[in-house]
Amino acid sequence: MDQQSKPLTDEAKKIVFNQLADIALDSLEKGIIPFEEKGKLADLVLSKMNAVTNYAELTSFLNELSQLYPVFRDFLAQIKNEEAKVEDATQINKIKNEIDQMEP
Repeated sequence: MDQQSKPLTDEAKKIVFNQLADIALDSLEKGIIPFEEKGKLADLVLSKMNAVTNYAELTSFLNELSQLYPVFRDFLAQIKNEEAKVEDATQINKIKNEIDQMEP
């Protein structure tokens, strides 16, 4: 099972939600996101975070969010980077196992 299709745990969803909330609040305070957008942003984040079930859906949602609110682009890049690290580690372990099986 690749990283994208892995289920997103409740704990992971909570961590992502809290990070999104921190970014949103900071951006609202600094005026990066207009205060009038707070309701729309909150509704979007709540509805999508409740609906995502795996990392592919999370990445899709973060892409959408970043298009609407560019302030989330760095967070999207961070998530993609973490997913790539996990995938790389998985591939490395797979290759190591194959090599171990080849040795007499």
